[in-house]
Amino acid sequence: MPVTPTQPPDALSDLREQVREDARRLRGLTRGVRTGLAAGALTLHLAATLALAYVVFTEAFPYPAMYLLMGLVLWLFLAFRFFAQASGSHVASAALVLFNLALLAFWCAILLDQVPGRPVVIEGRLVARSDMPVLYVPVAMYALTALALAVQTALSWWQRRAAQRG
Repeated sequence: MPVTPTQPPDALSDLREQVREDARRLRGLTRGVRTGLAAGALTLHLAATLALAYVVFTEAFPYPAMYLLMGLVLWLFLAFRFFAQASGSHVASAALVLFNLALLAFWCAILLDQVPGRPVVIEGRLVARSDMPVLYVPVAMYALTALALAVQTALSWWQRRAAQRG
């Protein structure tokens, strides 16, 4: 015995239209969150680089400009990733996600290695630098940047898949 809907056909089509409208709104919300995560990741990365620059220029670090320049180079690669995504280049975007995550992990490892005190040479003199637990702050900020990049990438993938399905 065939099952017939208990609602009139107009109510069923209205319900379908409402579900479609809700799906469109959800895709729009996801797009806004993705954009916010991209801007947040870039801003957080820049703030981490500035915090790191303050630490290395005010404490005993050899070649402090290297830390600032490395942070800016990493920021540029992060920006390139978001430009690649915005231009629709999915392969370049995916490659840059992996590259950025690897670079951020490497950079955090280098910074974590700099936390314990050690003798350093500053202007030709051997200086004993004390422990630098303040470096945990930019490391945490870089880690949050990597997390924002990963979440933004997952949302982008999910939204692209949803758009392909209809």
